Amino acid sequence: MENLLLSIYGKTITKIDIDDDSFYLECGDNTYRAYHMQDCCENVSVYDSNITSCGCLGGTKIRSIHFEESGAWPDDVEQNQYVESFTWTTLTINTSCGKKLIVRFFGESNGYYSENVYFERTHKRIT
Repeated sequence: MENLLLSIYGKTITKIDIDDDSFYLECGDNTYRAYHMQDCCENVSVYDSNITSCGCLGGTKIRSIHFEESGAWPDDVEQNQYVESFTWTTLTINTSCGKKLIVRFFGESNGYYSENVYFERTHKRIT
């Protein structure tokens, strides 16, 4: 994943889309997706993002992009006492216009299944 992240530094954002469980980033002819590959008994979804407060990001360049996984519960989220295992994954994209795009994924399981978020180039175009 690190090589793919490095390969999009400096690319221009043309479109962004987000749904319940995936984040899509279009840069020219390439579309990238952050998502979780469902296995069985885990749930990983987009918890929140600041996309609407960032305004229009189309036409800005990616200055940095990185993922951070954490087993600590965020201070701004009420903790669910019934979760056996969880992972918070934060995707942060810094842009040339000075805006920082943040997407947080929340994963939970019984501890046996992966709660990881993956990043890949995809053929799906954002409409």
